[in-house]
Amino acid sequence: MPRTPGNINFITLSAIPDLEIVAGKGVTNTFPLHIHEKYCLGMIVKGEALLQASEELYHLSEGRIYFLNPGLAHQIRPAGDQGFDHIVLCFGAEFLDFYWGSPEANQFRFTTTTADAPEFSRGFMDFYNRVLSHDNDRKNDFTSCISVFFDKLLPFGAFSDPADSGKELERDSVLEVCEMIKSDCRRNMSLDELAACAAMSKFHFCRVFKQTTGLSPYEFQLQARIKLAKVMLLNKEPIADIAAGLGFADQSHFYRFFKRDTGLTPGEFIKMSIEV
Repeated sequence: MPRTPGNINFITLSAIPDLEIVAGKGVTNTFPLHIHEKYCLGMIVKGEALLQASEELYHLSEGRIYFLNPGLAHQIRPAGDQGFDHIVLCFGAEFLDFYWGSPEANQFRFTTTTADAPEFSRGFMDFYNRVLSHDNDRKNDFTSCISVFFDKLLPFGAFSDPADSGKELERDSVLEVCEMIKSDCRRNMSLDELAACAAMSKFHFCRVFKQTTGLSPYEFQLQARIKLAKVMLLNKEPIADIAAGLGFADQSHFYRFFKRDTGLTPGEFIKMSIEV
């Protein structure tokens, strides 16, 4: 029997910058190994899932929290045939700087991957229920609610970024290449070009790139295009123009990779994107 992706909603909040909520219900998809540019804080609401991250496999049961740093290659999939429900908050350094007021927000890193934290889980659900509420007074309380909630993140992370000089320089070079790819992802960049920009041989570049991002340069370019495609879809650009503009052979080629990475067709993605 073919699997369906379940019901997935993408929620943005006009009152809170740099924050997106992804809510999945009955998720049965197995997504490919991928990365996010932002921090991801997730909770299993129902069912069980398996999380692969940093070459480790974690079993996530109901109420379990999981933490993903930006750039960490990971995969989440159902642990059984019933699928799972989860809620994920995706946020960046801009969000952390705004709410914590720390100039070192971009140095924050989660120091654990999963945790059982009942009080934190309750705060997570309270914030999510406020988002879903149609009570305007409760919606106006978003900022105070999220500030209290995110203060509880501190025990699960640290504002430290220790650097080994030689490896850190190579990592920085790869990260600069990643930014170049994201800023010009419509263009197909050859491995020769990317390695030259990092001042490395192709072999060494591929190895350091995989160690840094968890992905090959090709997969990273492809995911950058899919991320841009999401923005273009929400801006109501024609799908044919998106496929052509992002270098896909045709619409079916674009559809195939979009669904592989998101679990949704472009049309389903548009219908399930909500702003409150």
